[in-house]
Amino acid sequence: MASSKSFQNAFKTNRGSACSNKQGSLCAAKASVDETAALTVAASPTKFDARSSSDTGGFVLTSPVGDQGSCYSCTAFAVAGAAEAAVSAALRKTAVGRNWSVQDLHFCLATNSGESKSCRSSASSLIDVLKPFTAATRALVLDKCLPYEAPDAPLDQDLCDYKCKDTDPDAVGKFEYVQLNSPWEVQEHLRNWGGVVTRLDIYDDLRPFFAKNPKGSYNGPAPNATFIEGHAVLLVGYDNTRNAYLIKNSWGTDFGDGGFAWISYAAGEKVGIGARADTYGLRFRPANPPPLPFVYTTAALTDCLNLTVPDGMWPSTVAQLLRVPLRKLLIDNLETITDLEKPLDPKKPLIACGVPQAIVTRLMPVGGRPAAASASPAAGLSPPATPAPAPKGDAAAAAAADAAAGEDCQANEPEPIRNLRLVSASTDGNIKLTWDPPSGPECINFYDIQVMDIASGKITKAKITGLNPTSKVAGSFTFKGSPGQQYQFTVSAINEAGGSAERSITLGGAAGARRLRQHRRSLLAARQRAFGFRRRQGPLAAAK
Repeated sequence: MASSKSFQNAFKTNRGSACSNKQGSLCAAKASVDETAALTVAASPTKFDARSSSDTGGFVLTSPVGDQGSCYSCTAFAVAGAAEAAVSAALRKTAVGRNWSVQDLHFCLATNSGESKSCRSSASSLIDVLKPFTAATRALVLDKCLPYEAPDAPLDQDLCDYKCKDTDPDAVGKFEYVQLNSPWEVQEHLRNWGGVVTRLDIYDDLRPFFAKNPKGSYNGPAPNATFIEGHAVLLVGYDNTRNAYLIKNSWGTDFGDGGFAWISYAAGEKVGIGARADTYGLRFRPANPPPLPFVYTTAALTDCLNLTVPDGMWPSTVAQLLRVPLRKLLIDNLETITDLEKPLDPKKPLIACGVPQAIVTRLMPVGGRPAAASASPAAGLSPPATPAPAPKGDAAAAAAADAAAGEDCQANEPEPIRNLRLVSASTDGNIKLTWDPPSGPECINFYDIQVMDIASGKITKAKITGLNPTSKVAGSFTFKGSPGQQYQFTVSAINEAGGSAERSITLGGAAGARRLRQHRRSLLAARQRAFGFRRRQGPLAAAK
C-alpha cells in the first residue's frame, strides 16, 4: 500500500516522470509482479462495497443473506453467493432478485455422481465445492424450486424433492474458479466479480463482539479466546481506510449488520481471511456478453479509440473491461488522467489502443448501437455463444485480419499450463523445468513463476517475457538452488485479460521432503478444522 500511495503522489506531481516505460517505473513494460500490484492498487478505489451501486457501476452484486441453520453448509452458501455475484458482474445486472438454490448445491449436485449428502455432510475445503460446481453440466435451480431446509436428523431424506426445475436465464455460460494469492488480487477480484470465498476461523469472542458492535471491525481473537470452529464466508467488499474486509455471512440477518460484518486486515491473518490456500474467486463467461458502458469514435491512430467513460469509473476498471494493460492506458492518457485518487472524469475522453476486436464489438459507437448486443438466452448451461454480427466493409476486413493474427485471444484469461515437469537437476543445485502451453486459444504474454524454499519459506519470483502471443512453444525455466534443498515451483500463464490457474511441482532433497510432508499435514489439519471435518467442539453451524 505504501508504494501505491507514493506512486499516486509522484503521479500527481509529474505524471510523465512517474509513469513511463523506463526501468524502475511502475508503468514499465517489464515491471515486476509486485510493481504491477502496486500500480493496480494506485489506480483503483480505496474502498469497494458490492452492495453499493455507486461502487459497481450502477447495479448491486450481492444477493440476499441466507441462513444455514444447523447444517454444515457454509461452503455452499459462500460459493452460491460468489456465483450469483459473478453472473451479475459479467452481465452488468443487479443481483438483488437473484436467489439460487443452496439446497441444490449442497445436497443434490454431488448426487449426480453417486454421492449422497445429508445435513451433517461437510466439505473439507472450498475446492470440494468449487470443483463440482464449475464442472457441472447444469445450472442450479432457483430457490423457489428447492427451498433451503436445515433438518435435524443426521440422515435426511427427500432433500432433493424439486418443486420445479426453473433456472436463472442469465446462467448460460461457463464458470471457472481461480486461487487468489495476495490482498491486491482479492481486491481486484472483488471489484471485477463482486465476491471472494474464503475461510474464517471462529473464536468464542466473535459473536459477542458483533452483538455489541454490529458495524464495528473485529480485530481478531483476544489472547484468552477459545477456538470453536472453522467457517466459510463470502467477501463482498474492502476498505483500505479502515483496513478491513466486508463479509457476507450465512447466519441470517440477525448477525452483525443485517448479515454482513467487517473483519480487519490484521484479524484476517489470524483467522484465515484471505489465506492463500483457502481463498478463491469465481469468474463467469456468459454465452452472450452484454454491451460495455463506453461510447467511442475511431482515433487518428490505427488501432486506437476515443472513449467516453461513465461517471465514477476508475482506470483499473477501464483497463480490465477493455482487456488492455493498465500501464499502457495510463501512459497513453497522461494529459487526461491527472489524479489517481479520484475516479475518471466523464467529460474527458480517453484514448484506448490495442483493444481486442472481440471487445470492440461490445462498445457503443457514437450515434450507433454495439455490434454485439445482449440477448435473452434460454435457461441452462449448454447453449453455445451466439457470434456477434459481422462488421461490414473495411471493418470486416480488419476484423478478419485481427482474428488471423490472433489478437482477439487476449479477451479471455488463459487456461492453466500443462505437464509441468523436471528436465534436469544437477549436483550443484541447478534445477530445470519445462511445461506445455495452455490448451485453449488464448494468447500468452508472459509466464509468472514463484519458487518457494520449503525449509526456510523464502520466495523467489521470476517472469518470462518476450513471448510470441500466438505461438504454442513449450516454456522452460532454470533455477539456481542449493544442493539437498526442496523447492516448490508455481507457474501461471498471463495475457492482457489476466492470469490462469496456477500449476505447482515440488522438487528437491530428503530433508526438504520431510518438511514438506509436515507442512502438508498441518495444512490439511487446518483445512479440516476450518470446514467442519474432524470437529473439536461440535458443529459451527449449530451455534446460531
